[in-house]
Amino acid sequence: MKLKIFLLFALSFLIAGSTVAEDYKEYKYNRKQTDYFQIKFYRNNDRIEFIGFREKAILAVTGNKDELRINADTVFFKDKLLFDEQNLIIEHLNFPFADITDSRITETDNAITISFLTQEDKSKLARFKKGNRFKSSRTIIIPADDFVRGMVLNISGDISINGEVNKDVISLFGNIMVNDSGVVRGNCASINGKIKIDKDAALYGEIYDSGRQGRGKKFRMYRDVAYKYNFFSLVYNRVDGLAMTAKFKYHDIDSLLPTVEGQIGYGLASDRGRYLISVEQVLLRDPVLSVGGSLYRQLISEDDRLIGTKENSIFALIAKEDYMDYYEAEGGSLYLKSHPTNKLTIEAGYTYFESNWLRSHRYLWSLFGGDKLFDLNYRSWHPIIRSNSISEVDTATVGYLYTKIDYNNKHEKNAVLKSSYWHLSGDLEWSKKGLQSDFDYRKYTLAVRRYQQLSRNSILLLRTVFSNSDGYLPNFKRFYLGGLGTVHGYEHKEYMGSRYWMANSEYRVDFPHSEFGFSVFWDIGQIANDQKLDSDIEIKQSLGLSLFFEDDFKISLAKRLDRSFDDSPKLYVRFSHIL
Repeated sequence: MKLKIFLLFALSFLIAGSTVAEDYKEYKYNRKQTDYFQIKFYRNNDRIEFIGFREKAILAVTGNKDELRINADTVFFKDKLLFDEQNLIIEHLNFPFADITDSRITETDNAITISFLTQEDKSKLARFKKGNRFKSSRTIIIPADDFVRGMVLNISGDISINGEVNKDVISLFGNIMVNDSGVVRGNCASINGKIKIDKDAALYGEIYDSGRQGRGKKFRMYRDVAYKYNFFSLVYNRVDGLAMTAKFKYHDIDSLLPTVEGQIGYGLASDRGRYLISVEQVLLRDPVLSVGGSLYRQLISEDDRLIGTKENSIFALIAKEDYMDYYEAEGGSLYLKSHPTNKLTIEAGYTYFESNWLRSHRYLWSLFGGDKLFDLNYRSWHPIIRSNSISEVDTATVGYLYTKIDYNNKHEKNAVLKSSYWHLSGDLEWSKKGLQSDFDYRKYTLAVRRYQQLSRNSILLLRTVFSNSDGYLPNFKRFYLGGLGTVHGYEHKEYMGSRYWMANSEYRVDFPHSEFGFSVFWDIGQIANDQKLDSDIEIKQSLGLSLFFEDDFKISLAKRLDRSFDDSPKLYVRFSHIL
């Protein structure tokens, strides 16, 4: 009870710890200006483009970011002079900095575009560019008592803001520092440098740089950029039956106010209410560091690595097949989360919950299930240990420290089969009596995935997983091997253990000019229960073929290879990609 009060107090503190926002008048670009030249940088492949507009002609030079060579007063690109002290140079044509009047910065499809504007009527040029500050190198310093009416631009040098800038601050290949007394009413942008905003500074625009994808680019100080949404979800499984949940989320993209998420739901078959309230507050912006916590009563499954909740609901609703096992958990968590880079996430925290056993409702309805019954909850437990395991789950108290690490250098969302990338993940749980737990154990899992594109129409998918534990690991926290999401061709979760390793490989080919393809896959693994993983433990392996449609929908046939009896091939249907 004391622990629940502490968690509730911590969440209340996070909600209360917000910053009062300021209003401001948004700056609007003058429509009489025209595009002069652009720099476009692509986050996903480090490609960079320099584009100049001269009358009706468009001049461009394109390459990779590592082809830049930045000197004191000049910048070379692909071994050709690109910037000197006064000009951008494209195909021997000069674009003088003196003709720049304004800037416009956008980001779409992982590409940052910095556009520089000019005034075609040169007689009016001085009026349009009035108040701008330019340099090609060395540091630009805006003192605390200084007001810059226009924009600030440096090509290769740094910019330090202590005063106020009315428009954009751009250092193409240097760093930008907005110090505690600094005010920037436009955006801050850098292609090759870092942007640091002091916690007491005022930035009314947005941050654009090459290293901040998905890491809070927006630091506006006015409140109407925060967003909130409400929605309703339905989940179907053999324990809760039809579970209806109303969800609410408030997310402040400035990170000044906490992100708050709430859920309230009800399981019709289990007659159990469900709720969740979670709060997360950003503490530091570079690198991103946040603190968060949650309170909940939820139906929990340790099988998320095998199949997603939505996909599992489809199987349960259509054919009375539920591939997940469940227990109820009521408790909360506190954590710190960091994003040292946009590809790496590190989280560490403490979780506490009280668990309850919930039986499966075997006679629930399904669309094509007929007289078939839903299986028992934790159907893979041996009958001899089942009674003790149920007692272990029911009214258990679990408290543990945990750490999670996730590294994913995939360039584009929803491009699982379209590019080569690494995905590494790991998690550790440490539970003991001193952490308000009935159990004393440590468990961890390391997973390495490699998606290697071999050609435009083929890719090799590889995954290696190693899990281990020591102490006493309760059965509902143990590892399982066999069937869906692990080693195909075996019964689902056929083997239970306290440690295991597994490797999966799949070679996929797309049929040209179609949404269809096929694959050949091979799975192998070992699992041991309270004993060492050595040569005495039998190796499980299988071989299979798949047909897939639009990457996600897949039909597979797999056969186990460890014996010659009771080894009929097994058929699998998947609605989403998991490896």
